[in-house]
Amino acid sequence: MIRSGFVVTAGNGRPVPSAGGSLLASSAATGGAFSLLVSDSPADDHVPLHVHDAVDEAFYILDGRYHIHCGEQQWFAAANDFVFLPRGVAHSYDVVSGPARKLIFAVPGGIEDFFDDLHNGVDPATLTHRHLTHDGRSGQVEPNQQVGPRSEQVTDNAVLPLGDPAAPALR
Repeated sequence: MIRSGFVVTAGNGRPVPSAGGSLLASSAATGGAFSLLVSDSPADDHVPLHVHDAVDEAFYILDGRYHIHCGEQQWFAAANDFVFLPRGVAHSYDVVSGPARKLIFAVPGGIEDFFDDLHNGVDPATLTHRHLTHDGRSGQVEPNQQVGPRSEQVTDNAVLPLGDPAAPALR
């Protein structure tokens, strides 16, 4: 049990290069309760469809504009918007106006381990991690299933973009 607070002053989070930012609150520092990162993304950045099977993820948008897919839903989110992405539901996003910046909340904590694995050269198409799978064995994604309105497909060991999304402007 954590019995003391902490502060991370501006510019002093632990760098997490694969997340494009820094770790403000680690799983270890919060007793496993959550992780908090700040993440910068260039214009036209794309995060492919994926599933977190053991973690809820939330974004608080600080700057830029994102097009987000979550299961059958899709939204545009901009500065001061909040986005919740529940565990077990496939999601992806694109930066449509950037550069963009967001806070990433992960509950329970530990998602920084996934980002560290990516930074250490683990191929994301083959990575099976306690928080993220690409292989369809968890959550609502089945191998070779078309997922949501996004034109991407999850296969046995990879996420394959099959074309551009045809998404209406929802915001």
